[in-house]
Amino acid sequence: MATVARPNDRVPARANITWRQEVGATAIEASKIAGHSQVQMTSKYTYVVMARQRELTRPIQDQLQGAAEKEGKQREQQAQPASAASADELLPAKPASQRAM
Repeated sequence: MATVARPNDRVPARANITWRQEVGATAIEASKIAGHSQVQMTSKYTYVVMARQRELTRPIQDQLQGAAEKEGKQREQQAQPASAASADELLPAKPASQRAM
């Protein structure tokens, strides 16, 4: 009769795979070390703690916020009316013979 793995039997394996990835192993490396033939199996054993999720998400949020602020500034600049030019700037230059002396 085959034995069925109980949920608690997988805790050390789960911790091992998670720890390896937390210290820098890629999913492929952790998969090979765990003896899995597919990375999808390794993902089932990987637990990502909330602190790590926040650590990974925060730089993305900061980058998106910076891009949104930059875009907002560009829109403000485009929406501002051009400065009023003086009449001398708008009219073509008079020939030297017609200029007042």
